[in-house]
Amino acid sequence: MSRIPRYALAGVAAAALMGVASYLINEVWLGAAHDRHTFFRPDDHALRLPGLPITSLVWGVLLAVAYAQLGRRLPGRTAAIRGARFGALVFALLVGIHEVFYFQFIAMSPWLLVGGLLHYLVSYVGAGALVAVIVGDEAGGVARPHVA
Repeated sequence: MSRIPRYALAGVAAAALMGVASYLINEVWLGAAHDRHTFFRPDDHALRLPGLPITSLVWGVLLAVAYAQLGRRLPGRTAAIRGARFGALVFALLVGIHEVFYFQFIAMSPWLLVGGLLHYLVSYVGAGALVAVIVGDEAGGVARPHVA
């Protein structure tokens, strides 16, 4: 399979994982604490549906392309481990700190911050591992063995 279909497949897999993590953390665990904040758009708003799934798909594809260019160079015995590390780096450098930044300016429950951080950590570590396995480590998509 060539790179573009792999990136697309990885994007779909990452978006699905992000959607599941979002549902479990925001709806099941946080529930009412998540829903009572008025800065969230209603579920039927066009920017949430179909906007949110489209944005998640774009994030997934970008994660796949970035992994192929940068993440596959990280140490680790398997592609999944390298991908999880890459996802953790993306979370730490780009996403997690942004959640803390929002918390400083938006009046919200600390539980919402904890939930957001957990949601994105699980999403990016898990999506990184999925993307790495799907995209692979070489141009043809075959995972390379890691030599320490």
